[in-house]
Amino acid sequence: MSPKPRPIKISRSRAKEILRKAADDSSLVFLTGHAQKRMQERNITLTEILRILGSGTIIDGPAENLLKGNWECTVKGFSAGENLQVSVAIERDEKNIIVVTVYYIG
Repeated sequence: MSPKPRPIKISRSRAKEILRKAADDSSLVFLTGHAQKRMQERNITLTEILRILGSGTIIDGPAENLLKGNWECTVKGFSAGENLQVSVAIERDEKNIIVVTVYYIG
């Protein structure tokens, strides 16, 4: 079995473009089971997450995850009167976004 090819490093501005595109097309956004649980516990909607992806600020990353072959970053933003952070993975195809978790920040 051959190893996954290493992704080319992406810049923060490129990651921002990918996130904005995904925010406009929710079919590119996937939720982990963990993210779904946290959304339910914290009463956070997909609409709020998409709003953060579309207008938020990347505060961490994108950092390459060598084991999974993707990039991970954290996006901070304001939605529905609350400050939120969304941790995401950007897949190697630079199209699909995986929401890992979401939480309120003070």
